[in-house]
Amino acid sequence: MPINCAINRSNLGDFDDTGFAAESFAYLLRKIENYQSFIDYLFNQKELNQDELDSLVLVFAETYQNVRSTVHCYTKSLLISLLKKFLGKPQLFHSCIKTICRLLIEHTNK
Repeated sequence: MPINCAINRSNLGDFDDTGFAAESFAYLLRKIENYQSFIDYLFNQKELNQDELDSLVLVFAETYQNVRSTVHCYTKSLLISLLKKFLGKPQLFHSCIKTICRLLIEHTNK
């Protein structure tokens, strides 16, 4: 299954399946040494549709999350890589960051 397949909550309707897929990808993402090259690869392949973008945002949000409602130590470097990628695309950046922040707030408020 390609990383940019649609796994967002609205498509599946069942968070257990969606959450498991996003958490699995998030675990693998944390193992990457160079986030910037990976982010560039993901977003340079093709223009992403909304479902693909939503799926990646969910995976990134899961990557930021750690146990006990805390934020993972990789959050800073991954967020900086996303910021660098989206500098020339303010609407895409705003959409992604807004969703990521909402999901992180939900996570840390548990």
